[in-house]
Amino acid sequence: MLYLPTVLVIYALLQISIDSVTNASKLMSFDTYLIHRDSPESPFYDSSLNQSDIVERALSRSMTRLSHLNSLIKLPNNFANKMTVHSTILASTNYLMEFFVGTPPVKQLAIADTASQIVWTQCLPCVNCFNQTQPKFNPMESSSYHVLPCDSKECQELGKYDIRCEGKNTKCQYNLNYMDNSSSSGDLAFETFTLGKTSFQRMVYGCGNNNTGRFDPSSAGVVGLGGGFNSLVTKLGDQIGGKFSYCLTSKINTRSKIKFGSNAIMSGCGWIYRCGSIYTPLFLRSPLMFYFITLEAISLGVTKISMHGDKPIKNGNFLIDSGSTASYLPRDMYQELENALRNSIQATPVQHPTFKLCYMDYTNFKIPTIIFHFSGGLDLAFTIKTSMVYTRGLLCLGILPSKIDGLGVLGSNLQMDYLIEYDIKKERVSFRPTDCSKI
Repeated sequence: MLYLPTVLVIYALLQISIDSVTNASKLMSFDTYLIHRDSPESPFYDSSLNQSDIVERALSRSMTRLSHLNSLIKLPNNFANKMTVHSTILASTNYLMEFFVGTPPVKQLAIADTASQIVWTQCLPCVNCFNQTQPKFNPMESSSYHVLPCDSKECQELGKYDIRCEGKNTKCQYNLNYMDNSSSSGDLAFETFTLGKTSFQRMVYGCGNNNTGRFDPSSAGVVGLGGGFNSLVTKLGDQIGGKFSYCLTSKINTRSKIKFGSNAIMSGCGWIYRCGSIYTPLFLRSPLMFYFITLEAISLGVTKISMHGDKPIKNGNFLIDSGSTASYLPRDMYQELENALRNSIQATPVQHPTFKLCYMDYTNFKIPTIIFHFSGGLDLAFTIKTSMVYTRGLLCLGILPSKIDGLGVLGSNLQMDYLIEYDIKKERVSFRPTDCSKI
């Protein structure tokens, strides 16, 4: 059956394998499972939902996510210049990750967000906290908790919009605002994080004691996995070599994984993943939260569609976003793709309230492979399995026109069954065709 893969949930047991971190020259390695949001293992599982309900809820989340990105990314006239982005984040992010905070360690399940730059959870005493099913962290019971002053590097790196300081010798308070009017504020501190049996000291941590809005009770806060100065990925940078990867399976009841460190980058090829991994340049812009690559063109049979028509290709014009299920193309490029598909498919389209191209009678239905051409020679091929979605008896194109001028978004539907390997230090990312259920 064809389906639109909804967002995954990083949840439950964090499976860690550490070679040795006593030798600084040797990279550590750890991984955790990715669980489909609508899998029976997921805390979001709802047995009353059918496949069409799952698809439409996923699409709704994707459209909310796109509006969020649109508010963050203010493209200047010269796209190649660095952007200044207000680091507001979205409360309805799609992953949960288990980790431990403090000494002694306290278990926390928090939203994993690739567009956030700090780790925060709710703390006692709460001035104002949202309902939470798991115990709240009490910093007074942790011997490793240390509040940072306003003149600390970590405080200043958050940016003037995200801190509240009355003087350089006062304590640093972070202040984050969310797209749905949710918010979180509290003390910025150094704290110990524990992943499996290994502890990491002096990690940047937000102790949130004033948190309001639409947060899920199963979450304690947010784990920042973006490229910001104080994100988990950045703070583990030297120990993991700036390397992490994930692989999203197309099988709804099968776990996937996200990996960090030495085992995040595969070498060679085998029966699980195929040869031919090619890197494409990764573009990081201020405040380094987002991961961009460069789309040059799309092929559909003999038809080739350029990203910017006759204009020069702009570097970093495509955002990799696992938080969005659907994928998006600039409006002109999307329309050319839709027209080419209409001409290739021998059937009559029907209307859908959200999807732009749908078909009802798809007996012996055939669609040409859609190939995205990225800089560096990276070509990603998308068959009917990942490019089309099934909902309410219709088969629809799972790609939509973007609301962000000149920018596309690679959502999780087009990331399925690729091992996506990030090498932050070398500023590159690769996509390797993979059976993600076997990783």
